[in-house]
Amino acid sequence: MNQVRLGISVSLLELEKLFESGLTGALGRINHFSLEFKVEERGPFEKVGKMARNAQCTISLHPVDLNLSDKLNLDHLERVVEIANTMDAKYIEEDLGIWRISNLFMGSHLVNPMMTNDSIQQTMENLLYIQAITPISILIENPPVYWNSGPVEFWDYFTEIMLKSKANMAFDIGHYVGYCRSMERDVYLPKANAKVWDLIRTIHLSGAQLWEWHGVPVWLDRHTEPISQYLLKIATYCLRNASKAYSVLLEMEGANQATRAQNIENVIAVLDRNYAA
Repeated sequence: MNQVRLGISVSLLELEKLFESGLTGALGRINHFSLEFKVEERGPFEKVGKMARNAQCTISLHPVDLNLSDKLNLDHLERVVEIANTMDAKYIEEDLGIWRISNLFMGSHLVNPMMTNDSIQQTMENLLYIQAITPISILIENPPVYWNSGPVEFWDYFTEIMLKSKANMAFDIGHYVGYCRSMERDVYLPKANAKVWDLIRTIHLSGAQLWEWHGVPVWLDRHTEPISQYLLKIATYCLRNASKAYSVLLEMEGANQATRAQNIENVIAVLDRNYAA
């Protein structure tokens, strides 16, 4: 088992500032960055890519524009591939679902995919098309799904898409816990020998909030919150079994400095236990 890289999600300008100020303290253990951007964004992509290489850090791209579960916008795809080449991106990761309706960015109102056989076919065709035009790996991320969205079970849905398209997965733990809660069942994970573990390349981890609204339970994957021991326990199991994972990614946009430092230290402890000689 190879040592995975420890990453955080950032914007382009945030990453530029981090490299200019230097990766110190808890950030000194970070050696991978997932860059979130929109296709219209203009900025120092080439410069930041060079800074990453000089710091011996790797970059992945997380556009929020590709509708992998619907008809692809080929102009958006071309722009994403251009940026990936400019920055020497390790891979492109994108939530399944619909991020854009025409020029309207859906943001937190992302429409998650219906987990149906038709959706599997559409997504597979899109992934095969992308892989035909670029050698850069494409990872599908499970989106925030908080309602029963089709007859195909979660792990069957993602495994079939990946096996048919030869794509890999960015597994978001917080999003998955939300899915399980929407199904009113305990969090269930594949057995250690399940084939899906070999298809997971990165594991996303963030804080979350659970509360009641007028007596109704609410679960929200929330990047400003501390990562709980419950989520760290799930991450430990995932890292133990995802032997081909390249990175574990902490999503902490908007979190204060103390929370960010504590989250990093907690995940480092998990990594040290999993990868100790």
